[in-house]
Amino acid sequence: MKKIIIACGVAAMMIGATGCGKSSSAAPETFSDSLAYYMGRSQGLMVADHFKNSMSADQKKKFDSDAFLRGFKQMIMTDTADADYLQGIYMGMNMAQHINYLAMDSINIDRATVYAEFAKAFKTDTINSTAMQMEVGQFQMLMNRAQDMLRERQMAAEAAKREAAAGTAKENEAKGAAYIQEQIAADASIKTTESGLAYKVVKQGEGPMPKDNSTVKVHYTG
Repeated sequence: MKKIIIACGVAAMMIGATGCGKSSSAAPETFSDSLAYYMGRSQGLMVADHFKNSMSADQKKKFDSDAFLRGFKQMIMTDTADADYLQGIYMGMNMAQHINYLAMDSINIDRATVYAEFAKAFKTDTINSTAMQMEVGQFQMLMNRAQDMLRERQMAAEAAKREAAAGTAKENEAKGAAYIQEQIAADASIKTTESGLAYKVVKQGEGPMPKDNSTVKVHYTG
């Protein structure tokens, strides 16, 4: 989610600078055309580079570039004089990101309820500051609880992964030990060191035995 927020921030920055002229696929001729051309080119490359370097392979596979461009076009083509509409868009984007973040861990929020209550509260003629603070406090308390739930689920998932990994490691260790014992039982030429390393000399070398500080060449099969 964090990556999408960053991308939206870049898009929002670009929206604030629109109205500079008509872009063209041909080489720009006027100052306004040059500004529009390079605004689109440079920012498009920056966003593409950000996505390329910040997304995992799985995220790249799921990312719908055409949907992203549809949303970007919807915003960039909006009349920038309609500031109220744009503010509503930004507020909705911010709240949608919170909802999507919670949904990632199965805390499903009814979007219709959110909008209905938002609109009702937004159109209130007289706002009681005390009552508003109580509402804000209640929401913050619920969000804190949601954060706790997310952390608990993440910790449980991580613990399950560690437990599964530990079980796999023990199973592999047991299989490895059993395999070595089978090989030793089948081949009397296999020797075992004090540390438990099992080895077999396929061809005995010639010459003096190396010492602790000797430099040697070793040909082995592992």
